Amino acid sequence: MTAKLPERLQVKKGNCGASVIPLEGKSLTIGVASDVDILFEAQYVSRRHICIDRIGDDYYVRDLGSTNGSSVNGKELGPDSVPLKNGDIIELASGEVQLEFRSDGTVYLTPRGIEINRDSREVSVNNQIIKPMLSSKLFDILAVLDIYRGKACSKEELASAGWPERSQGEVSDQEIDQSIRRLRKRLEPNPSNPQYIVTIRGYGYRLDNPD
Repeated sequence: MTAKLPERLQVKKGNCGASVIPLEGKSLTIGVASDVDILFEAQYVSRRHICIDRIGDDYYVRDLGSTNGSSVNGKELGPDSVPLKNGDIIELASGEVQLEFRSDGTVYLTPRGIEINRDSREVSVNNQIIKPMLSSKLFDILAVLDIYRGKACSKEELASAGWPERSQGEVSDQEIDQSIRRLRKRLEPNPSNPQYIVTIRGYGYRLDNPD
């Protein structure tokens, strides 16, 4: 899917709660500190990592003295501003965050699927954070599905994650299925036709990425 928009940063990798960052003719700081303009959840990104500046009709990027560095198209950034061209790839911390500069007015909106943050226990679907937060039980079940992402996860594994206080065999299939229904209701665009949390009959469930 595409949309016609002015200059943007397309989020190719990383979680900032959006898939497209509008530049809108102003300077933007990017990092993990609470006072930056664009806040990413990333382990190796610095508090104030890079800055995007507009000078005249053009956009430039510079590193703000980050610990783990940044680059444009594989070339290391320093404190001096580097001009951005349509399609340039900006990477922070060896690619933990990857952004694409778009100036042709076309942005490709790519679904991101379900992403979880184990530190904050937040869950996002296509870069939109789910609010209110999932219950502790539902988050723990989703977290173990995420560990097996793309592979089948047994109901025994789900029971251990969601009901750790109960012995093996004490959690019924009905309880597990009910929790999965609740997850789908919170996370799936169409819970009756799930695209993310898929049933593996006679075994368990699988967490899939979007097509």
